[in-house]
Amino acid sequence: MTSSILEVFGFGHLKTSPSWGEVPFLCPKILTAQGLRLLQNAQISKVRVLMRYDEALNYISQLSTNISQHRREYMETILGKLRNPHNNLKFIHIAGTNGKGSTANYISNILSSSNYRVGLFTSPHIERWNERIKINNVEIADQDFSEIAGLTKYAVEQMVLEGLEAPTIAQFLTTMALQYFNKMQCDVVVLETGCGGKMDPTNVISSPEVAVITKISLDHTNYFGNSIIDIAKEKAGIIKENTDTVLYPQSEEVTKILLDCCVSKNAKLQQPDFNKLIVMEQNIDRQIFSYKGYKGVEVTLLGKHQIENAIVALEAAEVLIKKGYKITENTIANGLKNTKWPGRVELLCKNPVFILDGAHNLDGIEALASLLKEYFPNKKIIFIYGGLRGKDNEKMIQVLAPLAERFFLIPYNYHRAVPPKEIAEKISSFMDNYKVCMSIEEAIKQSISTSVDGIVCVAGSMYYFKEFKDYFNHKEEKLN
Repeated sequence: MTSSILEVFGFGHLKTSPSWGEVPFLCPKILTAQGLRLLQNAQISKVRVLMRYDEALNYISQLSTNISQHRREYMETILGKLRNPHNNLKFIHIAGTNGKGSTANYISNILSSSNYRVGLFTSPHIERWNERIKINNVEIADQDFSEIAGLTKYAVEQMVLEGLEAPTIAQFLTTMALQYFNKMQCDVVVLETGCGGKMDPTNVISSPEVAVITKISLDHTNYFGNSIIDIAKEKAGIIKENTDTVLYPQSEEVTKILLDCCVSKNAKLQQPDFNKLIVMEQNIDRQIFSYKGYKGVEVTLLGKHQIENAIVALEAAEVLIKKGYKITENTIANGLKNTKWPGRVELLCKNPVFILDGAHNLDGIEALASLLKEYFPNKKIIFIYGGLRGKDNEKMIQVLAPLAERFFLIPYNYHRAVPPKEIAEKISSFMDNYKVCMSIEEAIKQSISTSVDGIVCVAGSMYYFKEFKDYFNHKEEKLN
């Protein structure tokens, strides 16, 4: 077969453009082994694979989530079949336990404000898969998503034919994102790791413009080890030879691991000095702070931890300035001010106050509790809580309990969701101000109608946020 443009319809209807003649096979479900062999020598980057958007989403959602199978070699193989799109791109690479998504968005917006074409890859999504892949804050279009998903699936089928396993969701989406950013000729890409570092699919890239490590705490211990040292070593895996590195101030033991890694790799290290932070204004709509020579910087993400994340992004911007990036104090200020990040102390309603937050590990819950104490002193809060399997739900609820008027425990549709009755059994030994709800809508309505101080906060997971957002988008009709 000599044609360079092929069209693959659905999951296997394959033919060439009319000018190239007929293809000698047709398969209604999947590409046949014979068909794949015929195409082994075709340049995959020039193959056009047509999948419907719903087919692409269905295919991706059925892939594995087992991150223990992540290997750099796998990513090198699949990207090699796609002509290594990542080799044409520049990256800011971000790892950490908490704050990496916010920091990624801050940096992306600083660069966008500085007139760069900026790719942004984050996870998870809240409402649509497309949220994970953006350029200058615009989600990848459904058509592009479908086309690149089909192209990636075709490369996967070749690999399976060669005896390799299918990818995880993270591997597949990372591959898609790198193709899209290359296709759209991004000037720079802000690349957030999933939950790892060294073994994360994003770590297939070579030395980035700057590596950023946000706050590290215990999480995903079933994959990376039970100690903070193990977690730190995994996150440090994104630090490469001679890489400029910005490091969020950590505990002494974590800092030592990361500093040792920087020294061993001759990486140039920059750390924020939070002692130079002055918080000037803090309310439910915005925060204003000064840091070093930057005066009156505004952010709309709430909580002191979000100011700290903004400072990490600011320090990363200073590294990029030294590398020749045309970033100014004004574009830094505009980028930080215009950053929105759904599900991070997101205010869905002001009367009553209804907060949606993605805290899902102990460190995140502690940051949330600190914020709520600061913003709502001497107030009692109703918490709507949905737990994730593998998290210390009992301890996280204990952290929130002193602030709580009541807990509403909710069910939701996710494979790692913990049934609310199971959580209730664990917390019944130390509290009784909770109720097991049959649905999210029940929890919303009862929390709003029974709250004494008019404050409701959702926490524990991010995998049910769409239902809350949908509810408040149609609030008037549902409350009546």
